[in-house]
Amino acid sequence: MARVTEQDVIKLMDTALTEEEMTPFLELANVQVTASLTGKGLGSEQLKKIELNLAACFACAKDPYVVKQTTGRHTVEYAGKFGDLLRANPYGQIALLLDTSGTLAALTTARSAAKVETLEL
Repeated sequence: MARVTEQDVIKLMDTALTEEEMTPFLELANVQVTASLTGKGLGSEQLKKIELNLAACFACAKDPYVVKQTTGRHTVEYAGKFGDLLRANPYGQIALLLDTSGTLAALTTARSAAKVETLEL
């Protein structure tokens, strides 16, 4: 069972995403927190805040976090890039900070060590 609601995440992000659109991201965050952080010595309020920020981090796949917006000649710049994982936006960074066990940071480091190359034929 999720520790937070879709509305909690929507309010944090100040997004136009609907509850229905937010549900998959909240479910992913709940699965990750439950599987990775249960029994790691974190309190229930800490797990709740981590889950909230992870859900927002994941939801940025659908509604990216804007770091720069210009109206004259339309400039928009989004946080992070593919492969940045939880460091890609402030929500993921907050989740990493709140996880005092270091588990999420270790997962992020292990997964970001992978490299993809294309071959020129």
